[in-house]
Amino acid sequence: MPFSVTVMNRVAYILIEYEGRLTRDELEGGQLCTAEQLKAYGSGKLLIDFAAMRGRGSSEDIYLFAESFKAVPPRVKIGLIVPKKQQWCAEFLERLASNRDLHLAVFVCHEAARNWLLEDTRAD
Repeated sequence: MPFSVTVMNRVAYILIEYEGRLTRDELEGGQLCTAEQLKAYGSGKLLIDFAAMRGRGSSEDIYLFAESFKAVPPRVKIGLIVPKKQQWCAEFLERLASNRDLHLAVFVCHEAARNWLLEDTRAD
């Protein structure tokens, strides 16, 4: 499978990691697994990591990023890590997530995304 789902730090957050090239079926499998884990553990924080994904650097990749949080329930805080060459799409993805009542920030660094996700805020 080109994705893994891991419950981190006693359910502080759920980590989803994608790698390689993804098909639509694989992405949908990741979405289903993510939704199940969020429900099972009652977590409100999600870290989605696409840094190891091999893509084309195109709008198709941006579609995959946006689709990855489509199945996430409202008010979940999401750190989304994208390959550096796709950093240009951050503002679009953040706006799209906001329209879905999600708190999302886009990063190219895993550590920065994790720190943002776990920072203590009253908005969570």
